Amino acid sequence: MGEALVETMQAHPGKRMTVLCGHTHSSGNSQILDNLQVLTGAARYGQPKIQQVISVE
Repeated sequence: MGEALVETMQAHPGKRMTVLCGHTHSSGNSQILDNLQVLTGAARYGQPKIQQVISVE
């Protein structure tokens, strides 16, 4: 899946994609390409919480 996202975004440099992931034990922010970012939220079983607010323009 990751390779497909990279190939797609390389083919569309004028577009931007943010991938939102969850269910992990630590958070992370990876800038894969200039136009491809992956945000991973930290999780504790049974204790969901808001990680951040995202504004869409």
